[in-house]
Amino acid sequence: MRDPKTRRFKELRIHDCRCSAAINLVDAGVPQDAAKKIGAWKTDAMFSRYNAVDKNRIREAMEKSGQYVAERIKQAK
Repeated sequence: MRDPKTRRFKELRIHDCRCSAAINLVDAGVPQDAAKKIGAWKTDAMFSRYNAVDKNRIREAMEKSGQYVAERIKQAK
């Protein structure tokens, strides 16, 4: 039901669950292709709309990337 003052829904919507699913699948390390199939998102653009990215997720991704590069440098020596 929509609140007439804020024009927002008061209750949980199916799209809220789909958004949470996209975020949780990515955070769990599920490959994007598999996550898209699970959520029935046909395009990368549609998946991206549901997979909200915040600053913490970006920071964690950059830290993982840095750790990966550092490990590769150690292995090369």
